[in-house]
Amino acid sequence: MDNHPLASSLKSEYRESALVPASPWLGGTPPPKPNLKVVSSPPLQIRWLPGEGEPVRWWVLQYQTRSGWVTEILTGDQRSRNLTGDKPQTIAVTAVSRTGVASAVAALVAREN
Repeated sequence: MDNHPLASSLKSEYRESALVPASPWLGGTPPPKPNLKVVSSPPLQIRWLPGEGEPVRWWVLQYQTRSGWVTEILTGDQRSRNLTGDKPQTIAVTAVSRTGVASAVAALVAREN
């Protein structure tokens, strides 16, 4: 069944992506905290690497600009991102396992000049 009005309504209501809730009974070991660093600027390019251990299925990238917080859910094979527009004041990356268990957050906070 193809329901375009329903799809349009859902897109306007749920603007950001989301992960399914964790299922720790299927495997509760969190991935290790990722290693996060700024590679170049401008444009601001960030890169992160997984730690040793539990494989990463998803990355949750969050950054804060003057306009507010942005959250992106990226596939586990992605390891970098160029950020354009307002310079982020805070950048955070979290690794998520195949069962939805999240790692500790790796964060960078911009220094005040």
